[in-house]
Amino acid sequence: MSITKPQIVFDMVNFCPYIINAIKLSGDYNIMIFMACSSLKRLDIILDKHFRNKDYVRKIKMDLITDFAAPFILPVDFTIENFDKPDELCAIESCPYCEKADSENIKIKSTS
Repeated sequence: MSITKPQIVFDMVNFCPYIINAIKLSGDYNIMIFMACSSLKRLDIILDKHFRNKDYVRKIKMDLITDFAAPFILPVDFTIENFDKPDELCAIESCPYCEKADSENIKIKSTS
């Protein structure tokens, strides 16, 4: 993603179990985030809620990893997953980023 406040994304890595890591890059897209989830729809909702509606985010590009040359192990915590309702956010009860977004009445785009 191209963002003017990369520290916000770096801080989210400490709270959001879906954001596994973030890397600062040079070029048009200055931040790359590694996210993992059982539902692509949920990842899209998370991107909508936390990034697409922010004025400090210039552009977002989402790619999927389809293959690895060598083993690539990511620490994914599936205990927070809500497998029965992939259209909803995670089951974390206290996330400072979600609470802030909710308190600002941020609308997430329809997933239907």
